Amino acid sequence: MKTFYTNESVVERIYSGADLMLPGVFKDGPFAENFADLCKGSACAVASFSGSPGSLQSSKALAVGLLEMSAADFKASGGKGVFVTVLHTARDRLTLEELATQPETVAACSPKKSSFCVEDFYFGPPVLEEVRIISSAAAPFFAAAGLVKGSAITQAETNQIVSAYVDSRKLRNSDNKSIIRADNLLLKVCEPNLLTEAPNSTLAQPLFQITYQDLITSLTRGLKVVYRLTFPPESGLQPFLTAGSKPPKLVLLETKVNGKDVTRISNLVTFGIDPKSFSRHLRTILACSVNVLDDTSHYTSAVQAQGAHAVRLSKLLTGEHNLFVPYLILLVFLHCGFLPPNKDI
Repeated sequence: MKTFYTNESVVERIYSGADLMLPGVFKDGPFAENFADLCKGSACAVASFSGSPGSLQSSKALAVGLLEMSAADFKASGGKGVFVTVLHTARDRLTLEELATQPETVAACSPKKSSFCVEDFYFGPPVLEEVRIISSAAAPFFAAAGLVKGSAITQAETNQIVSAYVDSRKLRNSDNKSIIRADNLLLKVCEPNLLTEAPNSTLAQPLFQITYQDLITSLTRGLKVVYRLTFPPESGLQPFLTAGSKPPKLVLLETKVNGKDVTRISNLVTFGIDPKSFSRHLRTILACSVNVLDDTSHYTSAVQAQGAHAVRLSKLLTGEHNLFVPYLILLVFLHCGFLPPNKDI
């Protein structure tokens, strides 16, 4: 479901019963949706953004409704008209009644800890973000934002910095906001083949321009892609970057060793789970022998339990430990006498 962003002042009018008009929709930059595939009548959400151009903050969905425009309608609208018919907002009676009828819950952890904490060794899943590492070629542009070569940046952060830069220097074409006038810095960092000569360019004073999307492409193409994991503050763990370009996985293996069933979980530390504490936790709930493996040549931070527990442990990890994200857990069931290296899974 698409989410369209608008100003906080517009949201207040929506709370009062207004629909979302097209002039109030954010159409460019980090909060812009793709308008080329709009489907009239489809459900969508409305959210807001706030802050200065360099530090924009987005809200959760504050209203839901139905799109009143197709992609063709959007192109022919001239930037005017009803864009979303609002059906339900965060302040209407239905929402308030739902909140009033929510049952009270008693947290098992300290109020200062995440609601997903387990005993005193796990405080909730990390936030996993795809980031790019700033190269020496792109570093001059990002320097004004306090970033240097080797810094990690998300796509959304890139869009925010680019939007703030071009808006603060008034580089947008007055007739077409997606066309950016290339100043000296942009000429230095942009790919030459993506630049076009501006209509008012002369031999004496050559001027160039670039589309907003091509500017983003120039700054991000070729940057190394890695993943950043950020843990809950109460865990005391520092964010770190993965070494490879693939998202990390928590690997659950069930196999036989010397004719006996064993279940092995590896890569625990990556997701903020202490192997020793986790092994003690498993001994209690599985009532079996559980140990931390000393041999980490094939597996990182692995814990092994005697018996076939893959199904039960997968439920534990996706429920109690709240790691239910498709690319975080990989279930592998083997019925042979050896375990392959983690990198081959």
